[in-house]
Amino acid sequence: MSQRSSKGDIIRKIQSELASKWTRHAAEIHKYWRSFDPKKRVECINAVATDEAGAVQSIVLKHPLDRSVGNLYKIIPEYNLVDLSSGPSFLLDMLKHRATHSPEDQYAAGVNGQLGDKDFIVEMMKKRNLPPEETSKDCHTFFLDGSAYGETVEITDLDKAKVLPEMDRVIQLGFCIPHSVGELVLKRQMYLLSALHVLVVKILEEGSTRRAESKSVKGADKIKLSLPSLRATARDQKDSLAEHLELLTTEPAVLAHSVNDCYFSRPELIPDEKGRVLPAVTDKYISGAVFDAVHCAVRSIAIWDYIIRLLDLLSSTKDKTYRAILLQELANVCHLEYSRAQAVFRAQVQTGSGLKSFYRRSNVVDKAGRSSTALKVKPQDLALANTLLHHLLRLCQPETTPPKALEWIKKLIGLHSTHPAEREKLPDRESSALCDLAVIVSFLRDLSAAVSLPSLSRKHSQMFVSRADDLDVELNTSIKPTINLLAFASPIDNLLEPDTAAAALRALDAFVVTTTGTTMGFLYQDLIDDCVAHLDTLHQRAKYPAAPLDLPEQLPLATRVEQRKQKDKSRPPTQTTTLFPIVPPPAPAPADAPVTVPITVSAATAAVFSTLFSKTEAAGVLVWTSFCAAMEELGFAREPKFGSVVAFYPPPRLAEEGKGGVVVRRPQDEGGAFEEWAVREVGRRLAGRFDR
Repeated sequence: MSQRSSKGDIIRKIQSELASKWTRHAAEIHKYWRSFDPKKRVECINAVATDEAGAVQSIVLKHPLDRSVGNLYKIIPEYNLVDLSSGPSFLLDMLKHRATHSPEDQYAAGVNGQLGDKDFIVEMMKKRNLPPEETSKDCHTFFLDGSAYGETVEITDLDKAKVLPEMDRVIQLGFCIPHSVGELVLKRQMYLLSALHVLVVKILEEGSTRRAESKSVKGADKIKLSLPSLRATARDQKDSLAEHLELLTTEPAVLAHSVNDCYFSRPELIPDEKGRVLPAVTDKYISGAVFDAVHCAVRSIAIWDYIIRLLDLLSSTKDKTYRAILLQELANVCHLEYSRAQAVFRAQVQTGSGLKSFYRRSNVVDKAGRSSTALKVKPQDLALANTLLHHLLRLCQPETTPPKALEWIKKLIGLHSTHPAEREKLPDRESSALCDLAVIVSFLRDLSAAVSLPSLSRKHSQMFVSRADDLDVELNTSIKPTINLLAFASPIDNLLEPDTAAAALRALDAFVVTTTGTTMGFLYQDLIDDCVAHLDTLHQRAKYPAAPLDLPEQLPLATRVEQRKQKDKSRPPTQTTTLFPIVPPPAPAPADAPVTVPITVSAATAAVFSTLFSKTEAAGVLVWTSFCAAMEELGFAREPKFGSVVAFYPPPRLAEEGKGGVVVRRPQDEGGAFEEWAVREVGRRLAGRFDR
């Protein structure tokens, strides 16, 4: 006797998740579904039947005798648009039955005393000639309580004499039936439970959205006139990125982790169109990975700093002409940040979860010298087979606009909510990149709701975008291919040796100064200042068309380098350091310890903060649940953001002192521990924010 895998475990899991949602939200589901008119009900049902690309997610019949989907109308005739939309009770009764009764109970009894799934299928086979599934005549399916539910076994000729008598009692009771019939029963349960599960999520989503919209109508004008909240959001993101850059320059474990991420997300690791793969482990790309880790950090901070500058200018003027210029520049820069975040996310996915879905275009590089890659699969083909990968690939597509990306991110959140195991499949580096992508996508959504944001323009207000791209090309073609940091970073974990990371950063900084004429930080700081000044020039030109407009020209590289050197010499003493330093600052002189008020905490909480603030080389083990408990004991409020991002807001006493919240990325496994570099990052972030 051999055992076959079954759909039983999947059915029991889906029913369990449906039951959980019903237990928590039954009142809201009743309220929302009854408030929808027939048209709205049809919209909800159709919305979850397919995704935006038309890929099937669940199946719904147009009417009980809809033959367009084959014999399915004989298996789930009740799941049709006519009956589901005609009145609220039909769906609610079906949903309550499927959510409050186990699959075993549903096998035996139906809604309001109707036939159970087994008897229903048997009746359809008799009355509507529903054909049995093709299978071996010696296969039987069990419908018993527990893990054996839906289990299929094949009885060999040698086992028949022994096994069949033992199964006789179960067969007589109807809990063991031929697999040709049992498979149809399992199909019915799978179809209905899956469809109801995604429909419940949609009902709750639509209902809460409508409620939020109705509450916000009166305050819509007020929200539209307010920009401070947008600036605060941008400032929080910039501060978070600046903290990360500081950690890169002061914590070797954080630098080594970021360099590893860049090294193992390079496109050279992807097979080309002929399946050829370049060597995976080689020193050739290590120096470039160090450069990428630092450059990506500086570039992202600079973009958000410029966004803040634009928001400040927008808040300070009522001049319609100037506002139009600022809004177009703001739209273009936000799309630049979206493109940057999407490129980082794609780099992580195509070398991780989606490695088999991409190929590298051999001998094809962009202006910055990066190898080009392309999808070799159609994401919609994976919608059912691998939903997580399908959503990730959608976010990687160049044609995915920020609004579309927001929808795919919402679908990912929904998937992670309904199937927590899917969240654990996402590697940490992909999750981190996804969070950064979600930040700019959400910011663009909020910005578009607050102001009349124009569409992306490739002709107007491209000052920052074009010059930032030029600077990116210059650094990637003049620094990345030629710098040699192997003495410090080969192997990458060598950066963890005392003073090695700091020496590597000093060498990188010196090489950038020699090659470009100034530091990486000043390259971006001067870019921001020049673009802000140019905006005023554009404004004057728009107000006085006759005035000549001096457009900055792209000078030869040697000339630009010399100009930068001269500018560095003429900087005032107050501007000797950049806002975006990539070398560790000198150690501060010892100061008198501030007077502190001790706080009494439990031994467990004391152990958590001892680990966080440890000055030893090896950080201790820190479990996520222990960290959360310690923060909550100190009065911090926890607020989940997106994916693995969680914000901790201080108690009133610290909030009154101007201490803001701290954003932390939890381990993928909520019961797991932080990696060593993450312990360092969280500890430094807390210490910096609360002046430990």
